[in-house]
Amino acid sequence: MGDSAGGGMALALAQVARDTGRALPGRLVLLSPFLDATGSNPAIDALEPLDPMLSKLGGIECGRVYAGGDPVTLPQVSPIYGSLRGLPPVTLFIGTHDVLLPDCRTYRALAEQQGLPLRYYEYEGMFHVWMLLPMPEPMPPSRRSSRPWRPIKPRSGHRRCAPGRAVQPGISPCNKERR
Repeated sequence: MGDSAGGGMALALAQVARDTGRALPGRLVLLSPFLDATGSNPAIDALEPLDPMLSKLGGIECGRVYAGGDPVTLPQVSPIYGSLRGLPPVTLFIGTHDVLLPDCRTYRALAEQQGLPLRYYEYEGMFHVWMLLPMPEPMPPSRRSSRPWRPIKPRSGHRRCAPGRAVQPGISPCNKERR
């Protein structure tokens, strides 16, 4: 689960895990995910005046700094440029006034083309990471996103973390041997 840049990082990490044969989560939950650090989608410009939380140039600069000299089109920086095949199902929440909406719509189309199971929710009039702010909503993402955490049968060829295991700070249950 991740929001904004953390949403992009969660997706990028799942892509790296898949590519290196590591355990995958049962599902990804992405809240206003930052999927493309290039800022090249022309539809972003129309949304920028509507989003009080994130600007196009701010996102591009954050992506450039995060890339650390590498191209921002690397899937580890902009996961929309990586393959979506073989990833776990994704639940994505985005607002219609979020500057990242155009990239999320592109991601939705890519997910459909590549056969990735996706639950996609657009919220009318909502801006970047609105779901993290204290505001009334008829069906907040926390309610909708709580269902994906029920146990899911592992995908063939992939192992997954044992559900319900206690986690010590800084230690992933996937790194411990199963008993």
